[in-house]
Amino acid sequence: MYDIMNPAEIKVALLAGGISSERKISLASGDGAQEALLEAGFNVERLDPAQQDDLKRLIDGGFDVAFLCMHGRGGEDGALQGFLETIGLPYTGSGVFASAVCMDKTAAKLVYEAVGIPTPPSAVVKKADGFDIVDVLAAVGFASEGVVGDSASSASSASVGNATASARAVDVADADGTEGDAADSGVVRACKCAVKAASEGSSVGVYIEEGVDAIAGAIEKAFEFDDTVLIERYVSGTELTVVVLGNDDVKALPIIEIVPKNASYDFEAKYAPGGSEHICPARIGEKETAEIQQYAMRAHKALGCSGVSRTDFLLDSEGHPWALETNTLPGMTKTSLLPDAARVAGISFPELCTGFIQNALERAEER
Repeated sequence: MYDIMNPAEIKVALLAGGISSERKISLASGDGAQEALLEAGFNVERLDPAQQDDLKRLIDGGFDVAFLCMHGRGGEDGALQGFLETIGLPYTGSGVFASAVCMDKTAAKLVYEAVGIPTPPSAVVKKADGFDIVDVLAAVGFASEGVVGDSASSASSASVGNATASARAVDVADADGTEGDAADSGVVRACKCAVKAASEGSSVGVYIEEGVDAIAGAIEKAFEFDDTVLIERYVSGTELTVVVLGNDDVKALPIIEIVPKNASYDFEAKYAPGGSEHICPARIGEKETAEIQQYAMRAHKALGCSGVSRTDFLLDSEGHPWALETNTLPGMTKTSLLPDAARVAGISFPELCTGFIQNALERAEER
């Protein structure tokens, strides 16, 4: 039995770095977590999974637990978690399955739909198959009345069966004209979409584009980051995020409202000092707050998350929330959302990190 009340007896392998496109953010998260863990009194050794010697060290280093500050592929997608399972080392955050599902935005959306969490209408395309932009936009909901069936039935190798993904219908914008090849199929001109590389984080490979040609171009750019691309109907609204803590007995922290200085909450807005303003608790009503927190906790449980998750939402002008994605290893940098939400809830960063280790050790003991 571990005595979490005596952190000095807990030997922690803090993992940060890795080989993903989010390596720099992972290293910054490691800096923040290391400071908090040392302040809490833990015995901490920092390792980088990108180094083979550090991976060997995990096996023979006599560690009690691994504290994960990994972001992106190879660290947040279940791969590293599988390695830690194999060597029998408890670790913070979610397990292999939940990590893999949450890393793949297309898979996470299927779970949202299955448990009644509203998420924007979307289509999925694969690089190997190619895509027909008319079919993609029709699947997302951008088609003039009476022509959806015609365009959807045309030959295409795109996987666009997710047209009815959301729990609520979205009104199609009025067409004021068409452009390019889309004109013959009735796809409206006033279309705006979020195009996302399916398995990247930190807004890497994410584009917000308007117009048929721009959306098609964004899909091609997203293919530079991933072989699978998610195209969602763009929802305009207030950007919100909810941190959920715990394993079986979960708790939602106060909702954070994100006000980016740029047009969208992109990489710079997330990590550059002053790139965005975090308002916690969010400036929304009690009804909306309770509903969104419930959806976040439902996502945490349905996805099988452990320890911590952070689900991002948009709240539209009519007060309807839309779930975008769930993150199993939220950032721990000085500009990250997780420490902000915890602080408002009266939880210090060292206390938060101590809780993550407690969750990891409890989960290991239950097996």
